[in-house]
Amino acid sequence: MDKVEVFMLKSGEDKGLAYTGGYIYSVEKHVAENFEKEGIAKEIRYQSLSSHQENVNKTIEEMREKIEAIEADDRLTPDAKFSDIQEVINQYEGKVNEIQDKYSRDLQILQDAAARKASEIALEDDFNADKVRQKAGIIRAEVEMSLSLIEAAELLQNELRIMDKGTARELLSQFTDIKKSLEEKGGSAHISDRLIRRTVRNVYNDLKKASEDSNQVAASAEYRMLSAIKEHRGDITGPLKAFKRRKR
Repeated sequence: MDKVEVFMLKSGEDKGLAYTGGYIYSVEKHVAENFEKEGIAKEIRYQSLSSHQENVNKTIEEMREKIEAIEADDRLTPDAKFSDIQEVINQYEGKVNEIQDKYSRDLQILQDAAARKASEIALEDDFNADKVRQKAGIIRAEVEMSLSLIEAAELLQNELRIMDKGTARELLSQFTDIKKSLEEKGGSAHISDRLIRRTVRNVYNDLKKASEDSNQVAASAEYRMLSAIKEHRGDITGPLKAFKRRKR
């Protein structure tokens, strides 16, 4: 069956096989489709990157044909064959490295574009800066007046269920101060550092989620996917390296 590569947005499983979020896997096409329907994975589809990978394979195949012709030429001595083969390998290694450079540049361009989209903030039609600041100020005051870390965290969680994106973004911009307040409440109640950190992290993650629109969420997922490609699929010269190892 045809296989495709997917980036796991979240951890999932298929037929008892576990797939960890943040990693790239090669799976059957129908598995990729199911994962996408569940919203836990994205199939990797970048024509420009695929084109560079195909060019590397074509270049290696062309090099292989030239080397086979040299090896089959009975007019050449063993030393002459060895010299000519090394010359061909060096020539095509340069071509493969050029393709690698283009691949790396295109990958960086895609990643930079995704980063820009992820950071763009689309204001709502009824956005009112003064009203947003007032709402955020009231919520901050309620947080400050809360008697405990848990009470403050629960208050924020409840507000997030009905909060508009503008207010969420305003609170997120003030999170350094909110974080300090939450930590002080946790410390004064002698709550463990681990619980404080987890509570603060949960509040931050929920605020961030509430402040993002669908385009930002999609762009953030794409940025994570491109980062994984760069880390785990950034080098496309593998076929050349494998060929050279076989020729030693």
